[in-house]
Amino acid sequence: APKHPKQFDDPAWQKRSFCYEVIIDLALRGNSGDLKALQVAEDHGTYWAEELPHLAPRTRSSIESHMLTTIAPFLTGKLRDLFCTDTTIVPEQLRSEGRILVVDLPPLALGPEGAAAQSVIKYIFGLALQRQRLDKKARPVAIFADEYMMLASRTDAELLSTARSSRICFVALIQDIPKLFSQLGKSGRDQAEAIIGSFGTRIYHANSCRITNEHGAQTVGRITKYNISHSVSRGQNTGGSLTPHVDSGGAGSGSGRSHNQCESYSSYQELALPTEYFAKELRTGAKKNRLWVDAILVRNGARFKSTKAHWMKISYRQGRYG
Repeated sequence: APKHPKQFDDPAWQKRSFCYEVIIDLALRGNSGDLKALQVAEDHGTYWAEELPHLAPRTRSSIESHMLTTIAPFLTGKLRDLFCTDTTIVPEQLRSEGRILVVDLPPLALGPEGAAAQSVIKYIFGLALQRQRLDKKARPVAIFADEYMMLASRTDAELLSTARSSRICFVALIQDIPKLFSQLGKSGRDQAEAIIGSFGTRIYHANSCRITNEHGAQTVGRITKYNISHSVSRGQNTGGSLTPHVDSGGAGSGSGRSHNQCESYSSYQELALPTEYFAKELRTGAKKNRLWVDAILVRNGARFKSTKAHWMKISYRQGRYG
């Protein structure tokens, strides 16, 4: 990177600078019609050519130190071999050749570096697949992320927003929503809601997390119920009178009955499935449940015959005892 503003225009520096090479490559792709690449080139060019060279030496040194710490795992060992040497696969092969790419970099074994590496692959493959021009016969591609809370990033909402038009099926499995909040940092809740809201199909299994169960209950939604009240009143009156007359005496009597009935209606709304339903009523498979697993399936814009609503309870059997 240039250390002072004038260096960016120095031909000798341009020849040996990888920073300059990347920016020019993005700009050329942008001029060829890739507007996103052109925007990235403009943003990076402004930063590297104008903002960074004007920073105080101490500030610049701090930025460089932080950057080197971040990319250090990719400069040595297994990640260097995977990301910084030759490759035998490119993202387009998933669609054109129907390849399946298994990323065997578990965070539990490799730590944060494994999660970072998987996130990088998810991001760049998603971008590459979105850039392709598709016809109706184009092969759909699935991105399947188990333990997704370890791999989530802010850019996933952008990928999900255009996944359908790009014929990408993004499948994410998480244990509970709070883990997703914590993974995404300070604005985790808003970012997580944006990501979750972009999924057209959601499946909720048995869970003991209150926040996750509340989310499931609110996603299923509320239903209208009615109260009908009846009131009945009955009465009976009897009486008599004696009225004297000048010419002759006289007497009279009378009785009566009354019956009134009133019916009133009132409506109210409540959750179709209470929060505790997800913790108590869904089977979890294994031998004790004869391998049966229950879940609540929710689909945007769908209306299932069994429930006349956008959600339904589903059940399936595991392949073996868990």
